[in-house]
Amino acid sequence: MSMSNRSPRRRTTPSRSGHARLGRAIFGATVASVVLIVSSASNAGAFKYPDDAEARLVLDGTQGAPHDGFNMQIDTNGFETAGGDVIATHMFCINGTLPYDCDLPNELVRVQADPSVAGLSSAEANRLAWILTHRSGYTRQETQYAIWCVTDPGAFAPVGDSDELCADSLDFAVPTAPVLSLSSLSGADVTEGDAIHFELTTNAKTVDLAASDGGTGPELCGSAPGNAFASIDGGNTLVQDDPIATRTFELCLERSGFDGGVLDVTLTAQLDATVTNLQVWVHPDGPQSCQGVIDTQVSNQRVSASAAGRWRAAPGSLTIRKRTVGDVPAGTTFAVHVEGDGVSLDHVFPDADGDPYEHTFTDLAADTYTVTETVTGGATTVEITAGGVAVVERNANTVVEVTNRFVQGTTTSVSVVPTSVSGPTTTTDEVVGTVGSTTTIGGGATDTSAPGGGGLPITGGDFAPVLWMALLAALGGGALVVGNWRRTGVRRS
Repeated sequence: MSMSNRSPRRRTTPSRSGHARLGRAIFGATVASVVLIVSSASNAGAFKYPDDAEARLVLDGTQGAPHDGFNMQIDTNGFETAGGDVIATHMFCINGTLPYDCDLPNELVRVQADPSVAGLSSAEANRLAWILTHRSGYTRQETQYAIWCVTDPGAFAPVGDSDELCADSLDFAVPTAPVLSLSSLSGADVTEGDAIHFELTTNAKTVDLAASDGGTGPELCGSAPGNAFASIDGGNTLVQDDPIATRTFELCLERSGFDGGVLDVTLTAQLDATVTNLQVWVHPDGPQSCQGVIDTQVSNQRVSASAAGRWRAAPGSLTIRKRTVGDVPAGTTFAVHVEGDGVSLDHVFPDADGDPYEHTFTDLAADTYTVTETVTGGATTVEITAGGVAVVERNANTVVEVTNRFVQGTTTSVSVVPTSVSGPTTTTDEVVGTVGSTTTIGGGATDTSAPGGGGLPITGGDFAPVLWMALLAALGGGALVVGNWRRTGVRRS
């Protein structure tokens, strides 16, 4: 019958045997009936008798040996050595089918031994230790028969409620050594707002959890098989359901909005374990042919494990918006450089031709960056938002405009020297305009040539008389008198 949905019975009626306390002082600790209680704030091992201690059965007729165990005396130095402390206690038989009257030398003496010497497996030793530490409310006889239920199954019929105590030991006994391990399942860095995943393995009923930054504790997450058998109490304590077993759990821890670019955290798991060790005493000459006895030793141990994780601030982005004003020579390029803490980025823009071009640098840590233009394309001026200081924030995009200004057109001068007529006459016209456009010269002449082109076609207007005089002179004509001839922009020498 499965016992997985119930808790071990806790009887409140006193034992019919009275559970007499036979405590004695030993090494500053208190020895109680059956259980030795030793407290420790660290990972100290369980209390243990000296290796040369000996135990002796006390056959004083006060107990129904071996059906409810034996009264015992323990001499910490052995009975043949003076100066030891003698402690009175009660122990239980290991095997009901072995005699306690062994017909051997010193037949009443027992010495310490590993459980395996008495033929006990580690699982059986754990069950016996659990029975001895959970027998409150059961009689000594019920306890003894529950023990034989483990060591000699089927050899004896149950007595009282011994079968329930035996069944509970099968369902609820766990290894005496506490199990606790913790590791990170996430990579080196996790973006803020995302969870760092941890794996916890334990056989403890409760495990205290704490994050080094003082923030909220973890939550159960993922699909670890143990998650269905536990809960997180108050965000700080993992509580395992009964029956307790060694299980693996997945935990998630989240953070966001912290100062700085990264947040390091250490998750610590800690448990205060009551460690129960089975104390086995056997006959030194015949452990398999003479009745052995058991009691328990208990120590309190604090066990901890830890694992580290890191969050990196959520990244931002920086957009460079490129603009130009004026006439930009074809094929011009511009280079922009972004510098930050451990960051050096570059991008080349083509001729923007007045329309903005954009480029976005992504996955930037929240920080201050400097934007400069290393190749300006020959611009007269370069303007950068905020003088090139860009502040990038988490989960946000910062825009910086880089504007290059070019001159709108150029200036040139053209000299016109007409043919000399009756003396050194010089005419100079200044031509002002945009290269490549139509330019009016003097009183009507136009220049439609490209820069560096041929001559200036001159037609009509005030230059007609000059042409006629040149023609007459070539034909040998007489003197020509020209009066009141005016021409704008012509200087006469």
